[in-house]
Amino acid sequence: MCNELILSTDTDLDMTGFNTTLLVFSKDLSESPFIDKLQFDQKWYVGSRQGCSCGFRHMTNPDLGFGPPEDWNPEEPEDILATIEFVKVVRLLLSRGHSVDCVDYWFTSPISEYHSLNVNLASLVDQDFRFFENYHFTFSDQA
Repeated sequence: MCNELILSTDTDLDMTGFNTTLLVFSKDLSESPFIDKLQFDQKWYVGSRQGCSCGFRHMTNPDLGFGPPEDWNPEEPEDILATIEFVKVVRLLLSRGHSVDCVDYWFTSPISEYHSLNVNLASLVDQDFRFFENYHFTFSDQA
């Protein structure tokens, strides 16, 4: 099972300038069934060290919310670092006055299992952020 993370923003900044070994932005977008859910003109595929978007923190149960890594839910250290890198890029864009949203979806899930979530990064530490499967995230940083 594999997932895809796609991001949109209102800046024309070349996001590939943020690429690392753990986080990769690309204009090579597939035919995502959720791409029309993104709010902004500049759309980017967000990949991980694995090539797909699986190398980030993901939680199947959104009721657990955001939180730090836990022993009961083992995570790869690289996935944690990649997610922190993603959050830092989003924070940077927001601090420059840009808007950002993204969709995290699994290829095997029906489109009907799609949800929205507003995420205020001002209330989160970077390591607590994790993606929820089949969610549209709209980011802000309002204290």
